[in-house]
Amino acid sequence: MAIYTSISFPGHPPLSLKLRDDQAPLANLLSDLGSAGVREALNLQSFEELTRAAKARGETARQYLKAELTKQLRPVAAEAPYAGWPAKTLEKALEVIRQSGAKTFLDPFAGRADLAALAGQEGLRSWYCESSPVFAVVAEARLAALALAPVGRELVAEQLRRFNAEPRGAETGTVPQKLLRSIHRSHRSEVKEALRYLMRLRAAIEEVDSPFVAGLLTVAVIEALPRTTGELSIAPLRAAVREEIRNAAAFLRHERPLLDKPQFAAKDVADLELLRPLGIELVVTEPPSLNFAAYAVPAAVWFLGVSIDRRALPPADFTGAAVDAVGAKDRRMGRVVSRYFAAMESWVAAIDRHLSRRATVVLDISNSKVAGVKVATREEVGAMWKRRGFRIVSNEGMLLMRRGDG
Repeated sequence: MAIYTSISFPGHPPLSLKLRDDQAPLANLLSDLGSAGVREALNLQSFEELTRAAKARGETARQYLKAELTKQLRPVAAEAPYAGWPAKTLEKALEVIRQSGAKTFLDPFAGRADLAALAGQEGLRSWYCESSPVFAVVAEARLAALALAPVGRELVAEQLRRFNAEPRGAETGTVPQKLLRSIHRSHRSEVKEALRYLMRLRAAIEEVDSPFVAGLLTVAVIEALPRTTGELSIAPLRAAVREEIRNAAAFLRHERPLLDKPQFAAKDVADLELLRPLGIELVVTEPPSLNFAAYAVPAAVWFLGVSIDRRALPPADFTGAAVDAVGAKDRRMGRVVSRYFAAMESWVAAIDRHLSRRATVVLDISNSKVAGVKVATREEVGAMWKRRGFRIVSNEGMLLMRRGDG
């Protein structure tokens, strides 16, 4: 059964698109982004730009849009949306932290703050940045719990167990229609039931006295949610929530305590420019990917009652071989790559302001592929640090760099 959606361009009637039933996740994502978000993601601000791009490939405007949307905004479902770092990567990061001899640490793209937690467990004074309000909630709840004394952690774990055995709370509010509009009629009743279950959970969490318990329960719900609203189903959701609550209790009982609780430095990396120098000796982080990915799970955003800010990228004024290679094949995507590297360069400058003379920077970053062209993202970002006096110490696995006199 077909699903219909539409995208608007200024001064032009909405352009309707017909999607297959198995493309429901894509339809959900388009609804969440809205026309303005889709235009920004595809870097198409006018209908004229769309028709020119389509004509260059010998396609109609609808054919071009469907192809680009499927390729560039494909929701990633291979892993949990708010999953942490893989265990092997964390082991490597822990080895780097221990061997560095550093006393201060920064993760400017923290996610759940797994790396900041590792640094705190090793006794480093640590800071982190995170622009996603959902990830920020997850990070703060996990760090606050890890900072508890052993007896406090055991009490919180026991309260989680009790909540899991018999969650309480009455359903409040109404089912959000925005989350339902793009769901096919055949799935809506099931999604409504799942949303009502989430509303009961939210009410029950609001009745919990302990902020540590409430925080971890909220994280458990967020981590149990599927990436797209169309995948919500009451039975698997209930099972996933219970499993995540059990995981939260196990996390409290088995994770090492924090010797120093990491501090939230800034929402956006660019805002580091506003802070006094922190004297950071070690940075370990995973910078944003050049490839499009949807990290803002709609149901999680609704559950928390937060909004996702979309900050405009800087002008497409970064030049280089990577931009030229992509631009030669697709000028529009060349501008996207240029904006990405321009943003990355500004982030590097903001981070460097806080680094000590003997700082070490470790990046988990890979090359990308855009418009069928390999983009040497790793090499380009490494060159940005080189221009600031860093030298590459190791290029195997993570990219490890030190300042020249370090």
